[in-house]
Amino acid sequence: AVLSLPRFCCLSSCLLSALLAFAIGANAQQGQQNKPNAPNKPATKALTEPATKADSLTSGSKTISLDSLAQSTTKGTAKADTGKAKAKKGDLTSIVTYSAKDSIVFSTKTRKARLYGETSVVYGDIDLKAARIVVDWNTKNVDAEGAPDTTGKVRGKPVFTQGTEKFVAGKMRYNFDSKKGLITEVVTQQGEGYLHGETVKRESETALFVKNAEYTTCNLEHPHFYIKSYKMKMIPGKKLLSGPFNLFIADVPTPLGFAFGFFPIPKYKSAGIIIPTYGESGDRGFFLRNGGFYLPINEYMDLKLLGEIYSRGGWGFYPQSSYRKRYKYDGNVRVFYNRRVYDLDGRKALAGEDFWLDWTHTPQSKGAGRFSASVNLGTNSYNRRNSFQLQNQFSTSYTSSVSYSTAFPGTPFSLAVSARSNQNVSTKTLQVDLPEVSFNMNRIYPFKNPSKVGSQWWKSINLAYNLNGRNTINNVRPAQSYSFPGVRFVVPSITGDTVAGSGGNSVLTPFSPSNIPAILRQANSGIRHSVPVSATIRLLKYFNLNPSLNYSETWYPSKLRYQYDPTLKGITVDTVRRFSRFNDFSTSASLTTQIYGTYFVRRGRVEAIRHRLNPSLSFSYRPDFSTNTFGYYQDLNVPIEGQITNLNLNPYQNALFGGPAKGKSNVIGLNLSNSVEMKRKTKTDSATKSAFEKVSLLDNLSLGAAYNVAADSFNLSNINMNANTNLFQKINIALGATFDPYKYSQRGIAGRTSERNLVRTKYLAASHAGGLAQLTSANLSVGFNFNPKAGKKARAATQRNLTEAEQRELDFINSNPNLYVDFNIPWSLAVQYNAQYFKIFSGTKRSQINQNAMLSGDLRISEKWKIGASAPYDFQLGKLASTSLNIYRDLHCWEMRMYIQVYGTRPMYTFDINVKASMLQDLKLSKRNSFYDR
Repeated sequence: AVLSLPRFCCLSSCLLSALLAFAIGANAQQGQQNKPNAPNKPATKALTEPATKADSLTSGSKTISLDSLAQSTTKGTAKADTGKAKAKKGDLTSIVTYSAKDSIVFSTKTRKARLYGETSVVYGDIDLKAARIVVDWNTKNVDAEGAPDTTGKVRGKPVFTQGTEKFVAGKMRYNFDSKKGLITEVVTQQGEGYLHGETVKRESETALFVKNAEYTTCNLEHPHFYIKSYKMKMIPGKKLLSGPFNLFIADVPTPLGFAFGFFPIPKYKSAGIIIPTYGESGDRGFFLRNGGFYLPINEYMDLKLLGEIYSRGGWGFYPQSSYRKRYKYDGNVRVFYNRRVYDLDGRKALAGEDFWLDWTHTPQSKGAGRFSASVNLGTNSYNRRNSFQLQNQFSTSYTSSVSYSTAFPGTPFSLAVSARSNQNVSTKTLQVDLPEVSFNMNRIYPFKNPSKVGSQWWKSINLAYNLNGRNTINNVRPAQSYSFPGVRFVVPSITGDTVAGSGGNSVLTPFSPSNIPAILRQANSGIRHSVPVSATIRLLKYFNLNPSLNYSETWYPSKLRYQYDPTLKGITVDTVRRFSRFNDFSTSASLTTQIYGTYFVRRGRVEAIRHRLNPSLSFSYRPDFSTNTFGYYQDLNVPIEGQITNLNLNPYQNALFGGPAKGKSNVIGLNLSNSVEMKRKTKTDSATKSAFEKVSLLDNLSLGAAYNVAADSFNLSNINMNANTNLFQKINIALGATFDPYKYSQRGIAGRTSERNLVRTKYLAASHAGGLAQLTSANLSVGFNFNPKAGKKARAATQRNLTEAEQRELDFINSNPNLYVDFNIPWSLAVQYNAQYFKIFSGTKRSQINQNAMLSGDLRISEKWKIGASAPYDFQLGKLASTSLNIYRDLHCWEMRMYIQVYGTRPMYTFDINVKASMLQDLKLSKRNSFYDR
């Protein structure tokens, strides 16, 4: 049986140090002179061997001063003891001080020193406290013990502390000549574990023998459970060996045990076996999971070699490594490989091989450079076949990124290099950006002179520079989006599966070694330079004018060439592999101001209500880059239905950054943003001094629309409305809606007279008695979370400085909230309601409303019981979906958890009773009925 125990303190060194703290040097000065007691001061003295001429007694019910213990030397010279003294070279290595609240007695006849009442001895980093301490210089023994009070209960048991190590004993005895010791009723804590021993004998400096030993992680004086053995041998800081042992629960022995035990208790991380979990899966058979070997590589990194095996032939392997360098970085890497086998009619068939990679690297920001990584990448079927977490079962998209960024001190320039991937396991598509380079120059003000004072508008002119270069590899070749009636486009064929796309049928090339050259040929590369120039001009004191000019230039390693082939009666599309470039520009300006309106209430605590309106008028212009003036588009004459037609074709179709914009744009936009606040007196307001606070009643209510002067039709854009507020700092409300200013007319569908299409016309709805606009879509979200103590607790935690260990523990709790239960929060309730409305433009239905709600919360029904539940409700289906129940019971050193999922497509339950301490994490009882193992 192999279990993990915390490091037990080195008892031999503890006892030796304690004894040296009591040692009274043989070369001490002979004789001391008594001095009057100092009131209310503990008796404190440097330890030296007592004189042999007469007894020295210090007593009294009050605190005794050390000065009363001073004695004269053998030469008769009076010398006061300062309370601290250095021992003879070779005896003590540090200054020793001691004190007793009651009294200290030296006997010159028996050569014993006795300390009474809350005695304390401090030697270096060693601190020993007890009710009574006796040092016998004849036998070279030191004894420490507690004392019974008036009720007969023993108090003041010996407590030994050295650094972070601490243990309590009923009695202590140690001989500093033979360096052997005997301790009874020992309790010591190391890490998460506690060791109780009836008798401990120190045989040598590196070996301790414990009789009737009990080991537990329960911190009670009488633990709920323990591992008991009649004999144990401990090598401090290394290991604990025992004879036959078994597990006791509530003092009742269980059959769990073995003929011998080996418990490693190293000071640092050590290699060891990780005990697997066992069970049965419906399609894989009996299994062993999450078992393997733990290997600490060095003080910064460790390695777990885990695996799983099934009785029907499947197996998996997943090494994991965590690393951390203080003040620099930390991270973890996990690689999963799983081979799943089905048993079909007595024959084993391979269901598939899957792998997955998780890598997280988090730096601590210091200096100019920063490297970070977050990678989630693998086969499309891994989570569906192997994950135990519901969110992974239903997740379809995974993103990964590895990036490095740095700034150049003293300059406005910075550089960032990254690699990214976006994987959709449902559509089996994968896009990888490798590499992506960004070189930026922060905004500079070339006409601003810090040495001169002035607010001229040209000093606000600023410009920046951004370079973005990308190389994108995608296993999907998008379809050509040209749509010319009577014209056929001929493109080179690529091996793959045809998938539906928004612009037609695209080609999906599966990832495989043979397809890698074809996929690499589909790589899309480009570099874009952009230079934004802007300024801020104050007009008429209350208005801000913000003109801007945006210039960009794009580089590509290739472009498309179109030719008409009379034989194929279509347009062939070829890729010309040579450098190509184009530029574009646009200009814009916005005029903004703020209008305030205040209504003074002055009733009760409410002082006033203020409305703030932010109107914004904008203008933007962009020319048509498809004209012959710029020469970017290719004109091609094509015979269509017997007539020659000129087509204007984009040579950068489906390019990484797109091509030059087609069509002239001349847009005027208007946006109105509103907010409402209330000013009220605080509850701590006094009659002499009033204090006010602002309360938001409406965070934002905005309306926006635009008009394109250059468009030949449909000049007006949709009208967008958005609103959000937070009532009482508890209830979040968000509302959004889209209105179309144009009228819709009904048109029948051929062969389906009962169905009608709504067709957008060029007439305004207001001109045909259709209202100002028609609602086409809307969404509403209302949610609140009531938690009476969580906010206070979070604020209290942020107000104090945390140590590194506390911060790491807090980060782990925040990232794994399901592993912890906070009994300081009596209850919590969260409600979320979502509704969506959208107009349907074809079919028999004219509109549709989707609604769903989520109710979740937990309740502390006692100091040890807590119950939680979550219930999503689908209004369309008219029933609950995936309702779950959580039950938690705190059993002091143990805990019980139960999770039940009642409704939904995957009902399941789990039940666990386990020891809280991580070092005895394998001591548990589990029962599971999971959808995965059916």
